[in-house]
Amino acid sequence: MHRCYFGDNSSLANDIRKEMKQLSQRLLVGLLFSRVQDLYGDDVMSMLTVQYSMHGLIMTWSSKEPYNNKIKAHASAAGHTLYELEGVEKSSSSTKPTLLLIDIAGFRCDMEEKKDEEESTLNEGESEIVIAHARRLIQSGVHASDIGVITPY
Repeated sequence: MHRCYFGDNSSLANDIRKEMKQLSQRLLVGLLFSRVQDLYGDDVMSMLTVQYSMHGLIMTWSSKEPYNNKIKAHASAAGHTLYELEGVEKSSSSTKPTLLLIDIAGFRCDMEEKKDEEESTLNEGESEIVIAHARRLIQSGVHASDIGVITPY
């Protein structure tokens, strides 16, 4: 099976990085960014530092670790909130937070990570929490098509 991974080597999920490392050790290949940087140095690299699709708070949080706070939210997206969407309740506890992190420790549901038949990791308990929150957003007037879930799985 052949696979191609494109994108930023700082934002690849851990399991993809692990797989890439294993592949590179076997096939003597690496990530394109890393290979170009190794061959030509930093002079041929250019980092894009403006994010056009995220609220400033989310951007700050996600920029902190892998990018040393170099990524900034563009003014056109920096202040967007869910409750600015037409028909969305402004007072809803589901739509007020710009960034919602849920600590799953102590939840009374199965939080065990499992592997499926294709060796893909899944966690049904975490999925239930995400689905419940998405339902609350929909009940608050957010269209399902405006909801996106980012997950390492």
